[in-house]
Amino acid sequence: MLDVYDFIDSKDIREYNRLLGTKFAPIEQAAIIYHSNLKSVKEKLAAWKYLLSEYTEQQFEAENIRSRSIIKLEHSFRKIVADTVKEYATALELRNQTEGVVYKAGLYESDTPQSLKCYYFSNYEKAFEYLKNEKQYYLNNDDLCNLKTKAIINKVLLDCADRTKNTVFYFDNELSITDIRSPDYELGLDFIFINIPLPFKKGDIIRTISQGQTIYGVIEDTPDEEYFSRACDWSDMIIWIIVRDKEDSENSGYMELEFLNTELCSEDELPECEKSLIKFRKELLNV
Repeated sequence: MLDVYDFIDSKDIREYNRLLGTKFAPIEQAAIIYHSNLKSVKEKLAAWKYLLSEYTEQQFEAENIRSRSIIKLEHSFRKIVADTVKEYATALELRNQTEGVVYKAGLYESDTPQSLKCYYFSNYEKAFEYLKNEKQYYLNNDDLCNLKTKAIINKVLLDCADRTKNTVFYFDNELSITDIRSPDYELGLDFIFINIPLPFKKGDIIRTISQGQTIYGVIEDTPDEEYFSRACDWSDMIIWIIVRDKEDSENSGYMELEFLNTELCSEDELPECEKSLIKFRKELLNV
């Protein structure tokens, strides 16, 4: 039995939809699984295989008309999921490839921009061993042991200037693979619009989770059904927030966020440098 709510990274969105008992179409469930940054590829593959075993072609096509317009006609929703499973499984199987490739590995702190400091290795095992040693260095250091880290291994094709031909493995704090980008990628789950109710309203303070440096902001307008009335694919799964100006914290700006990566944040939880958001929130709500 698959509990798709567990693949929603935001605890606020996850528990809100669990409480509502939101029913997701099979293709929406597959897309939710795809976009999780906290679940491992092993868990994702098991969940996708479950969906393929439980739902027929017809059941996959039954809903989610919004996303249908951006999918090639020969690509049914069920085929997209099957192709994704094949793509990930093939990339994992080819980790042992050594001829004509080199492996570029790097580990960086989760709450900072991705480091460009990487090292090259002749095979995947040596690259992964390097990551384990780097992680152990953090764990053995009293000043670093509590810092969350992420890592990548990039399988680079030699004598090839086209970076889209490379395969990239992404790792979480425990060095589990959470995502893979391979040259076999085609238009797929990353384009599917997920019709998911949000527990946010105008004036709420939110923050990002699980994706690099934490961003804080105030929601400009309540993201209800009307807010997404013209949505048709993943690029529309965003909310606009008010943020502080990095150069002058007394001034504000705007930016968009992918909402599956956001959670509510209280005023007390705001870092000192983000306290100006309280003023922006009061101005927005006229209080």
